[in-house]
Amino acid sequence: YVELLRSPAMRTVLYVAVGTFFFGHGLNNWLPEILRFGGMDPTSAGLWASIPVIIGMIGALVFPRLAIPERRMKILAVLFLAQLLAPLFIEWGGGTLIAGLILQGLARGTLSVVVVLVMMELREVDGTRMGAAAGMYFTAGEIGGVLGPLTIGTLYDATGGFAVALYFLAALCAWQMLLLSRLKTALR
Repeated sequence: YVELLRSPAMRTVLYVAVGTFFFGHGLNNWLPEILRFGGMDPTSAGLWASIPVIIGMIGALVFPRLAIPERRMKILAVLFLAQLLAPLFIEWGGGTLIAGLILQGLARGTLSVVVVLVMMELREVDGTRMGAAAGMYFTAGEIGGVLGPLTIGTLYDATGGFAVALYFLAALCAWQMLLLSRLKTALR
């Protein structure tokens, strides 16, 4: 574990894991309430909140197959961009809502899988350390998985709405895109 943590690339992967789970758990868990806050009745909000789940299942079948080593960073960049736009489109509502839900689903179903594939390429993660690296990835991720819903709820309580939380999620995705450039450099 200590040797893995000494690696800047592995630490970057762990930061990405925290951010990815933070975003995923936070937005997914609060989405029906966000949609209700936007004016939907509970039944409609529940139905609309299922769109990212369905799109995520399709994305999980398609994107990992396309994520060959030469394309992984480009696919991650596209997925982070989709994740960045999703909360903005959801916040803006109207005609952009469905696009936001679709983009959220694409990123949701695929990001962790592709990040784990990138992690497996790291020089420090050989066959003897893969289990430890995967355990560290999911442990770090679940820290974000707990903090995401908690932060969104706290921001809702503090502001009386979800706009600040959704803009915060978009900013988090911008930070992840910066981490991606750092990770790309580390893989060289």
